[in-house]
Amino acid sequence: MNNNQEEKERLIGFEIMRLMDLSRKTEVESLLDAALAGREQTVESVTKLFSFVLRNFGDFPSNAPSAVVVKFWSACSDFLAASGWTTKQLDELRNPYPKAGEPGFRSVLDEMSDDGRS
Repeated sequence: MNNNQEEKERLIGFEIMRLMDLSRKTEVESLLDAALAGREQTVESVTKLFSFVLRNFGDFPSNAPSAVVVKFWSACSDFLAASGWTTKQLDELRNPYPKAGEPGFRSVLDEMSDDGRS
């Protein structure tokens, strides 16, 4: 691995830990300000933030979503709803991956079979 890749991974790890810490210590009302760390609160920045949180702290629709995801969802969805987002748009952000039985869903077993590892 080259130094640029190592630095990028280090920064991502730092950001993951920072967001987890913020979710524990910060109230929902001020979570976006703290998480965005001086960046402007826009629909784009908030959706990117939530997508990062969802990708790194677990899928929301699971039976027990992480406390980090739940808290960030509360803050992000409030902002996005106030920005005019529809319920459909919020649902698509909250649940970006197809579920079993939905079009586009592929199980790990399907992927392994396609790769010849059945």
